[in-house]
Amino acid sequence: MEERAGFTRKLPLLFFVVTLCLYGFLVFSFFPPTQFHKYVLAARQAIEGALPGERFADFSPLYLLFHILVQKTLKQPILFLKLAQLVWASLSPLFLFLILKKYVRPSVAAIGAAALILNPTLSVMTQAFEPETLGLFLLLGFFYFALRDDWPSPLLSGGFAGLAFLTRPNILPVLLFVPVFFLVRTSRARARRLTSVLCFSLPVVLSRLVRLSRNEGLIGRSGRPRTDAEARAA
Repeated sequence: MEERAGFTRKLPLLFFVVTLCLYGFLVFSFFPPTQFHKYVLAARQAIEGALPGERFADFSPLYLLFHILVQKTLKQPILFLKLAQLVWASLSPLFLFLILKKYVRPSVAAIGAAALILNPTLSVMTQAFEPETLGLFLLLGFFYFALRDDWPSPLLSGGFAGLAFLTRPNILPVLLFVPVFFLVRTSRARARRLTSVLCFSLPVVLSRLVRLSRNEGLIGRSGRPRTDAEARAA
């Protein structure tokens, strides 16, 4: 029994290592090296001052900023970006296993994590310079810490949620239900539930303010960013 429990505790690390090795082989040895460079080119244009302000609204805010910072500071930005994509993708099955393990047997949770690893969409998106891999990692991290009942999990959950919002702002409706989840928890005293709501909400509100400020500075207004069609019409 103790050996089985010890093996279960090692499974998250095992999923991380297996995913890192498998996807590392696919990214560096199997997939073409020149696909999906939209963000790479946009970051270069932004650094050179050649990217129009309204075009920023067509990109994931956090992911584009990450590309800009990497290209500004590193000598081999493409290699670093690939490694970052690999780490995000490898941490996602780890988080999924830990989330599922709270509700089902470890063997069933392991099947769920393995299914994510073998999902061809995730492997393809890992080698693409697109924000979906980062978004999935942040979303699963947000869920994992939201389900924990200790400190500082609510604050960490809010941090992950805020970064996920800055990666893909369309997840905001999901985030609005999380304070309700904290309030209806029966395992916490009322004061702790209110503290959890505040700790979660603070990073999310800050991320929302950052995005509003960004939109105001880039396109002159803080409302809905322009779509591709609106940008072309302008």
